[in-house]
Amino acid sequence: MIINKVKTYFKNKYLYWLSFLLPTCIFASYFLYRGQEILTVDLGQQYIDFLSFYKNNLLSNPLNFIFTFSNGLGSSFIGTSAYYLNSPFNLLLLLFSSSSLPIAILLIISLKVGAIGLSSFFYFQKFFKGDNKIFALAASLAFALSGFVVSYNLNLMWLDSLILLPLLLDAIDKLF
Repeated sequence: MIINKVKTYFKNKYLYWLSFLLPTCIFASYFLYRGQEILTVDLGQQYIDFLSFYKNNLLSNPLNFIFTFSNGLGSSFIGTSAYYLNSPFNLLLLLFSSSSLPIAILLIISLKVGAIGLSSFFYFQKFFKGDNKIFALAASLAFALSGFVVSYNLNLMWLDSLILLPLLLDAIDKLF
């Protein structure tokens, strides 16, 4: 009985799983194949420090996200933490040690690319009915691996906007 439920679930949802797994695996395998260090440009000079601060202070001293003394005589950290650190994907950093933050960041970026594919498939599948849902899968894969994602994948926080864009478009479609 449980096996039949699982089969029915995957029969109905396998394209959603593919829309998430294909871009995630393609993106991660590209970085692993190239063997390039992920901590380049701003990711290695700026974001890694913020993410390390996030990991070290989230459970031990969360008030540092409001005001911190790590900047001179102290300053508000609300704007910086809201802009750089409030992605739910950043919670994955808690599962990794400080020495393996580059691996955690690669995983976060890959999962965000997969989430872009999933949310765009959710939007595109409304335009392709019946057996044509494979076109929605192709469109979501193209959107998830678009030039913007490839160019700006090292700016982690910008990927969240691409996850939310198809959902915003869907909400606008429902309004009109």
